[in-house]
Amino acid sequence: MNILIIGNGATEVNEHGNSVINIHTADFLHELSLYNHNISFAQPFIKHDINANIRGYEIRDDNIKTINFEDSKKSLFKNISLLIKNIFMNDFIYIFYPGSFPRIAILLSVLLRKNYGLYIRGEKYQYNGFTKYVFNKSNFIITVSPLIKKQISKHNKYVSVIRPMNKLTHNYSYIRDPLEDIKKELEFLFVGRVEYRKGIYDLLKVSEYLDNLGVNHKLRIVGAGPLSKKIELDKNNGIISNNIILEGHVGNYSQLMDYYKNADFFIFLSHDEGFPRVLYEAMIKSLPIYTTFVGGIPGRMIDGVNCVKVPVKNPIETANIIFKSLKDINELHSIGLNGHDTTIEVLQQDDKHEAVLNRYLNYIS
Repeated sequence: MNILIIGNGATEVNEHGNSVINIHTADFLHELSLYNHNISFAQPFIKHDINANIRGYEIRDDNIKTINFEDSKKSLFKNISLLIKNIFMNDFIYIFYPGSFPRIAILLSVLLRKNYGLYIRGEKYQYNGFTKYVFNKSNFIITVSPLIKKQISKHNKYVSVIRPMNKLTHNYSYIRDPLEDIKKELEFLFVGRVEYRKGIYDLLKVSEYLDNLGVNHKLRIVGAGPLSKKIELDKNNGIISNNIILEGHVGNYSQLMDYYKNADFFIFLSHDEGFPRVLYEAMIKSLPIYTTFVGGIPGRMIDGVNCVKVPVKNPIETANIIFKSLKDINELHSIGLNGHDTTIEVLQQDDKHEAVLNRYLNYIS
């Protein structure tokens, strides 16, 4: 089967003219191609910046065709013409939703009477007439969040929850001992894109307020993004505390998992999400988690059971919640152990993305 996959991010094009995308998406495309499908992957492209991204995987598969659309309003007509051509040439359209580009792809698929399926990645969609129509017309829907499944099953009965798209396995399981001395220097860890919507500025403020509350700590930030250079410059100029440690992009997965293992707490203050894979990575290391409850996060996370809930865009209250929770370190340890059990349960599900998608495609064909 010829499958056109529409991404809702951006493909970076490096100095050699090769496409660079998120490694987890690249793995998905490669694994799907092993089912004897011809894969085309399309989304807007931008210039590759090795210092400001966490993608870093160059597509080299001969059986995966990349279609790069210009990321410009001036190129809208050209992009639509190219999109129409590729939708027409393929048997099935699989769309990462939401996003403006995916919305156009859905409308064109309907107009051209092409079957399509959806992968719901995040919460940025509204329940209006268009959304209900989109969900209803889709042959099937795949998501990583049980909460999102519950929300959209009323519009489509073929909804599947898959395990997260990452390299996580049981081999990374780690049961940590309780903290013996809460007065020691504590390490809070964040892993993800260094950008506004991930709550990066909130993180910096939380660290500042914890300082004021007398919490001896450091905040380690692993990842890169559009704010990396600015934050590094602010730190060099003394605007940001020396408590902040900027690790940048870490491409080696085993090394990345060591950061989780060596930390004391994981903190995640994102403003919007589907379900972030970093929470699973933190939980499998039995790391106590402080997280906002946006998007699909409440579908897996339970306040006081496998995490501590903190508010969105409220660093003062977040710091106060952390400060109060540190008074019961045994409770935090139990939360970390419960998180570990949550991830082990998820990993026991044989719901790999490409396998679920291929199963649906067999029904359609």
